[in-house]
Amino acid sequence: MEPEPTVEPAARVIPQRPVCAVCGEVIGVYEPLMHVVDEIPRETSIAACREHLPELTGPLWHRDCWPYP
Repeated sequence: MEPEPTVEPAARVIPQRPVCAVCGEVIGVYEPLMHVVDEIPRETSIAACREHLPELTGPLWHRDCWPYP
């Protein structure tokens, strides 16, 4: 009887921490952030969109640093 193959534990992936385009500080998981999708500003948080975080392309801002009215 052959031994069971060993399974390596999944590598732990630590996502890149997003930073604000204005102040350069890390945007916290629960902090409101702004990003632009199809030229429309959107407000969300990393916690709310964690599974889609890699899809957030372009600059991100803290809501309080958002440079547009």
